[in-house]
Amino acid sequence: MADEQPSIAPKASSLLCHTGNIVSWNRLKKQMRQTSTEELTDCIKGTLTAWLSDADRTELQYVSSIECLNTKFMEPLSSFPEARGELKVTVKLFLNSLEESAVRDALLKTTEDLGTDYIETVILALPERFRNFEDIQKVYQVLEDYVHKEKIFTLGLADLDKDLLEQTFEGLKTKPKTNQVNLAHCCVVPPELQEYAKENNIQLITHNDAKEILTRETLQELLKGVLTNRDASNWEVDWVVRYSVVIKQRGIIKTKGYIAKATRDLKKKD
Repeated sequence: MADEQPSIAPKASSLLCHTGNIVSWNRLKKQMRQTSTEELTDCIKGTLTAWLSDADRTELQYVSSIECLNTKFMEPLSSFPEARGELKVTVKLFLNSLEESAVRDALLKTTEDLGTDYIETVILALPERFRNFEDIQKVYQVLEDYVHKEKIFTLGLADLDKDLLEQTFEGLKTKPKTNQVNLAHCCVVPPELQEYAKENNIQLITHNDAKEILTRETLQELLKGVLTNRDASNWEVDWVVRYSVVIKQRGIIKTKGYIAKATRDLKKKD
């Protein structure tokens, strides 16, 4: 869209987008070979487009917070015939800050939208700049509080090498049960990592998520295609949640979705 176009939401400084159950998106079923980043951006774009088509453009001139829910595909756990005890909720939390409020905000929104009081497993994924014991511990302690309150049952980490996994495992009170390993640039899990994980009963799970699942540049480019250039500037990604709900005994995925939160400083110049 052209720069001359007036801003659609000039006062918006917060954006939250929930894709709903993407298993139900017919157009996504035709794109099964997408990367996780491509899947996420496609979902956000579709959700924003649907939201904008029904939005009051006059009202949008004054809103400070935008919340886009793909209501057509929102499926709380109560909508399934299975009892809650038959379902397992797994959340991968991609954080772009170490703020406690970001962790609590992401978990609150996830549990509220899914209609559940607890989550079986949370996997913490931090960008490379935060991938050290001190930063991991700072965020992990917030998650441990949820474990103590029985709001989360098990915790896991992502992309830790053997040395960092050992340091983290030994230094944390609530031991991680899993460590996700990215095989995008190699085809074999390092033997020393395998050995340490086996000795300490840590499950190694492979994945191919990008080092940063949604960059600020990707988000801003996406927003340009839906809103205007003015609306797309200065946004920063706070966090992304990817959740899945599986029938425990059958391994069938009932629902999978993304929730993303971004903020921008309106005082910052383009």
